[in-house]
Amino acid sequence: YAPNVSLYRSTDGGKTFTAIKGAPGGDDYHSLWIDPQNPQRMIFGSDQGVGISVDGGKSWSSWYNQPTAQFYHVSVDNAFPYHIYGAQQDSGSVDITSRGNDGSITFRDWHSAGAGESGYIAADPKDPNILYGGGTFGELNRYDKRTGQVTVIAPEAVRTFGAAHPEMRFTWTSPLVFSPQNPHVLYLGAQHVLKSSNRGDSWEKISPDLTGMDLHTSGEGPLSARNAKARGHGVVYTIAPSPVAAGQIWAGSDTGLIHLTRDGGKTWKNVTPPELSDWSKISLIEASHFDARTAYAAVDRHRLSDIAPYIYRTRDFGKTWKRINSGIPNGAFVRAVREDPVRKSLLFAGTELGVFFSLNSGDSWQPLNLNLPVVPVRDLAIKNNDLIAATHGRSFWVLDDI
Repeated sequence: YAPNVSLYRSTDGGKTFTAIKGAPGGDDYHSLWIDPQNPQRMIFGSDQGVGISVDGGKSWSSWYNQPTAQFYHVSVDNAFPYHIYGAQQDSGSVDITSRGNDGSITFRDWHSAGAGESGYIAADPKDPNILYGGGTFGELNRYDKRTGQVTVIAPEAVRTFGAAHPEMRFTWTSPLVFSPQNPHVLYLGAQHVLKSSNRGDSWEKISPDLTGMDLHTSGEGPLSARNAKARGHGVVYTIAPSPVAAGQIWAGSDTGLIHLTRDGGKTWKNVTPPELSDWSKISLIEASHFDARTAYAAVDRHRLSDIAPYIYRTRDFGKTWKRINSGIPNGAFVRAVREDPVRKSLLFAGTELGVFFSLNSGDSWQPLNLNLPVVPVRDLAIKNNDLIAATHGRSFWVLDDI
């Protein structure tokens, strides 16, 4: 058996293969379990969910009977009830209300957000009917929920060259965030921090390359992990404008660097924790809601075969950092950290093994899984008194009245 874009089977030692499962059911098949006591009974795992066969693959159960969406990020709007947004692997973007009108949230409350299967979704702070959403490698749209109109607002290099654009580098989940002070200003991450003040119709660079690329490094010779950063294979992976200081922006790269500007991008300073090695992905930075000097960084090193949890805190604009992971077990590597906007010192962390929280600014952590399955949590959002989790494989979860 060979799981791929379809599920294949060979009965002649690999000379020929026959597809026994394809769409609908998952665009990418990743795993297959076969009952050793009864080979007619099989379970597949795909990007869309799980399906079961009891007749050797002749027929399969539906994946529509389980919430298995894989979300990369989560965001909310200012509507009432508020809506939850995210991009899900192989199933496009999602706009779902946080409360149904008929006693429960059903598939009737589940709509497209006008974007692709990856990236961030950002709702206009002043008009929740306008959504900004990314796709793969620099694709970006502005979507009007009232009319269904989609406008391409990607940077000019992407519009001109498509996925082959030579001028800018993007990743699968390029960061897209609004300024907390100016609802007309959007920030987008490439190898630079990009800024738009006109709803994405045009973009300007407000930073140099923040990934550690060395313009003097020759592009000749074989590419290796050792020289990949210098040769320009990194991106800005997270952007965090300060809620309390206009013009202050933190930026983190997947190459392991953190930069800070306090003058709207005119000057940038490298404030990376000195112990971080290359390719320590700065998965998410959270700028404090209470103190401009304070920020938190979730660092994901699992690509380096390091599955320990890494969260860093600075209280002096990045001059010094302290690692704060006490209470989070090894294996629960961290992708997101969020600060409660109302209660100072209350933090939440999204890890490979669920959610953890801290009551003392990260000095110690406790699990907050409750009835949440043990599942990778890619991102968290806080809206009113609710904590919203974007999971990879168990869809969205909301903890009310924190």
